[in-house]
Amino acid sequence: ILIGNPEPLIVVNGRPLQNKEPLKELLLVETYGITYLTTEQSASIYGSRAINGVIILQTSEKRFKKIWKKYGR
Repeated sequence: ILIGNPEPLIVVNGRPLQNKEPLKELLLVETYGITYLTTEQSASIYGSRAINGVIILQTSEKRFKKIWKKYGR
């Protein structure tokens, strides 16, 4: 039995998020791509962090850089 986080890994503009705080500031209107990868598809890319799948968001890079900087990531 594996005990851990049952949530999928969230990747925004190629950067895996450690927590969901930055998501609160992203505007859905500025998001132009949302992709869900299943475990099989994502395991070779993200390894064991992707055990519950991966949600990939493509959004405005300019805005996301400001958010990324604010949260110290």
